[in-house]
Amino acid sequence: MIRPSVSAPLSGAPFTETPVHEEIELRPAAGARALRLAGAWLAVLAVLVTAFALLAFFLSFALPTFGSASSVQTFASWLAVILGLFGACSLTAMVSWRAAAPRQPIAGVIAFTIGALALVVPLVPAVSPLLPPHGLYGLDVYRVWSAAYLPWSLAVLVPAALMVFGTVSRWCVSGDAALVRRRRWIASSTALAILVSIGALVAVDAAQPACGPGRTCLAAAGISFVLPGGWSRTASESDDLYAATAGSHRRFVVEDGTGVLRDAGLTMPTDIDGVAAQVPSLVEGGGGLFGSNTGVSTQRTVLPVGPAVRVSYTSKLFIYNQTTVAVWFFINGRLVVLEYMVSYGEGTPASPSSDPPDLTLLLESLRAL
Repeated sequence: MIRPSVSAPLSGAPFTETPVHEEIELRPAAGARALRLAGAWLAVLAVLVTAFALLAFFLSFALPTFGSASSVQTFASWLAVILGLFGACSLTAMVSWRAAAPRQPIAGVIAFTIGALALVVPLVPAVSPLLPPHGLYGLDVYRVWSAAYLPWSLAVLVPAALMVFGTVSRWCVSGDAALVRRRRWIASSTALAILVSIGALVAVDAAQPACGPGRTCLAAAGISFVLPGGWSRTASESDDLYAATAGSHRRFVVEDGTGVLRDAGLTMPTDIDGVAAQVPSLVEGGGGLFGSNTGVSTQRTVLPVGPAVRVSYTSKLFIYNQTTVAVWFFINGRLVVLEYMVSYGEGTPASPSSDPPDLTLLLESLRAL
């Protein structure tokens, strides 16, 4: 049987048939450029991290100022973090570069997973107002919330977005025409759902009062403040609006003063003079069946947010001692209590007559929202 011949184009150029499978093999290269760019970005980031480590070594050992034992100990911990970041950037760059190669589905899945997880981090500030006050299954969401605002987060988000875009782009153009259409529909619907969810969360976060860099805003109390160095937010009790700790022996909480007085069966005062008259009765003679409060002192003071009442005392439960400084004040007609507690165990407690330095810094940073 003689097959009919195919005429060449009128231009005289020879006619060549292009198999369909070759086009399908070449089209996935569209997302490879994004994956290679992400890999190069991460490789440069790894080099910069290494350069920073070498500079830290020089400053630590070549200059006498950085040669003290405490500085070396601090540097060792930071060095471990820097080396960890270098390893993470290098390995992720290798995965992204390998995912750009054809027929590497496993590397593509890993690159997509890493990129998606990195993109979730900036959503933590938006989600944090919706989280329960006791945290989320033991996860310290407040540390993640702080990490999302670090300057280096931008350096991580760019390659993460490129990795997600590159892997999804390659996945959406692989296969026959029907499969490509179905995959593009799935990717578009998923992207739309994610954008709507992100928009809702960002709107919730934007509704919260604006807070400056380094400040902690507490809308429930109508105040903002700066936590001193070494302090970090922690899960609060059911009646607390906010809680922070520094080690295992120092704790700082913010409470609703109206609720505290109501639980004690006292009437709600209308001014700071009424607070000064009623608050001492909460402490004097308290401590429970096996404890006692001593050295109760009440003073009038002035904070950046207005006049306040300072109540300090030492409590003892069995053989364990603790000092407490409670500061009561009104903010926009709302009664707020700040409590600073230091536990001494079986040791001798210090006198609470004067504020510790970190409490002084905290009180001086108070601002009304």
